[in-house]
Amino acid sequence: MIEPLSVTASIVGITAPALHGIRLLINDVQSIKDAPEAIRALEDHLHRVSLAVSSLQAIDPREWEYLGSNVTDEVESTVRFCTASCDRFRLDLQRWTRHSPDGGFSWQDRAKMGFMKQGPIKSMQGHLQTCQIAINSVVGIATLYVREITFAVQTTDTQLAQVTETLKTLNTLDDARREVDMVRQLQEEQIALTWSRKLLDEIIAKLQEDPASRASGEKSGEKQGYSAQVTLEARPPAFRLALATGLSAGSLLAANE
Repeated sequence: MIEPLSVTASIVGITAPALHGIRLLINDVQSIKDAPEAIRALEDHLHRVSLAVSSLQAIDPREWEYLGSNVTDEVESTVRFCTASCDRFRLDLQRWTRHSPDGGFSWQDRAKMGFMKQGPIKSMQGHLQTCQIAINSVVGIATLYVREITFAVQTTDTQLAQVTETLKTLNTLDDARREVDMVRQLQEEQIALTWSRKLLDEIIAKLQEDPASRASGEKSGEKQGYSAQVTLEARPPAFRLALATGLSAGSLLAANE
């Protein structure tokens, strides 16, 4: 089981430089007067990925525990990938505009940016969009985990308390005033709610296990764990993160079956 507080500290440690790098690149883009449309569009992508990275800092430590080490590792890889991409593109942008001092845009640099550098610019937009989608999926899943499970636990506890209190009230009445069918029905409901509460505890415990531990107990899980590892290693961090969050969501669904 991962340590939630240490993961939170690690996430803060990688998101801070990422946000700084994104902000520097945004400033550089905004400083270019009469920049091509492709560069202006890049600014919008940068703002979006900045919001996505910032949202990681708002995830509760307990939610990281639910997600497991597989997802948190991929989050860190994705954020680092985003940081490195921004740093590299910022250096490229400075090189492409070296003939344009003081925020101006010389005809040489305009021609270069308009024709020769469309590929790298679109590639950077793709990197940012992929990172944004992958990070947002983690934030959404983390929020869904806690929100849905917490709501289910609270609802079950409330219903169980109400049934228990009603049974206590009925038990204080004499036999003539008690309705046997109602008592039996309430007792059955109490048993069902108790089992439902136990199931929720098992789901929470299962989510808190490391993904590798969850897979080791089932033959199919072992096979899936191996194939997932091969697939994850072969793809960029953002794609691996999307796959990892998908597997975690599947674990939740499997636990509810």
